[in-house]
Amino acid sequence: MEMFLLLLLLHCVSSVKHTLMFMGVASSGLPNLPKFWANTEIDEIRVAYCDSNRKTLNSTFDSSYIEFCFHLPDVFANKLNYLKDFQYEAVDILQVIAGCEWDDATGEAGILLKFAYNGEDLFELDVKNLTWIAKSHQAVMVKDKWTNDEDARLEMNLSLLMNFCPERLKKDVAHGDDSQQKRGLPSVSLLQRTPSSPIRCHVTGFYPNRGQLYWRENGKEIHEYVEHGEILPNPDGTFQMSVDFNVSSIPLEDWGKYDCVFQQPGLGNITTKLDKAVIRTNRVSPTDFPSYVITGVVVGLVLLVALCISGFIFWKKKNNGFQPANRSDQIEEKTELQSFKDEARTVDDDQTSSNEQNHEKANGAEKRPETGVN
Repeated sequence: MEMFLLLLLLHCVSSVKHTLMFMGVASSGLPNLPKFWANTEIDEIRVAYCDSNRKTLNSTFDSSYIEFCFHLPDVFANKLNYLKDFQYEAVDILQVIAGCEWDDATGEAGILLKFAYNGEDLFELDVKNLTWIAKSHQAVMVKDKWTNDEDARLEMNLSLLMNFCPERLKKDVAHGDDSQQKRGLPSVSLLQRTPSSPIRCHVTGFYPNRGQLYWRENGKEIHEYVEHGEILPNPDGTFQMSVDFNVSSIPLEDWGKYDCVFQQPGLGNITTKLDKAVIRTNRVSPTDFPSYVITGVVVGLVLLVALCISGFIFWKKKNNGFQPANRSDQIEEKTELQSFKDEARTVDDDQTSSNEQNHEKANGAEKRPETGVN
């Protein structure tokens, strides 16, 4: 019983539903756009494109899709003409989606054919009953005309969708698988910008653009502190995606409980343990710096400090008058000082002479004999 469940689980995991979808658009009243363009996608990847302006087919594989591109513009123009008879619009857009789905495990296939007019569903083919289902008021008004036109080519359309489409899809999927094998297995890396940044699990080089990338704790998928990114294309036709995990609240000793898993049907699981040693980052550990870099930095700092000290001493001397005086300035100052001293001495001499004269007059007056009448 356990073996049966295991086989059933493996079968479900490896089963993939592939799609081949053709999308065509015809328009009128839009001068800057092609009157008709068509796009073909396999598993949501564009493999062919054409429009009425360039009239060339751009295809990833071959020219098998050229019939869809260049045989339908006239058909679409005719449909637009009688749709206008029932509801005239300045701008008219008719869209078609046609394609098939194929399960590569069960071999089951399904088809789809539907039309839209000016952004609203118009008709959809009921494949089981081979009748057209009107999806809008406009569709009811033109159903008879539509049915007559489409019934004439319904057998051809069913043949394309039920026979050509699945076989072509199988061939193109196999082509994609071969391309993947030539490219090798996807590459998974752990990235971190700074010690406080989330750790990013990044996978690149997978095809088709389907797969799951997630973080686990003890083997169980986690969603807390996890942020998923979008699937993005690579120039070589493969794809890449990433998922971030914020580990700021997780002790380093518990990192061993976590891992990142990339899962793709037919490929299995690629598991990467959360390990600090395998994380790629732009940071450089101090122990990884070359010794000559450290020595150069230290010597540079010492020279800078010495230069700053010398500049400070020079500034202090300049601003506190400690610089040597000019010789001519010294002579000039001495001359001015000597002149001042000579003037002061002259004043003193004159003052002394005047005092002496006054003293002599006083003495003379005292010695003069007295005259009088007894």
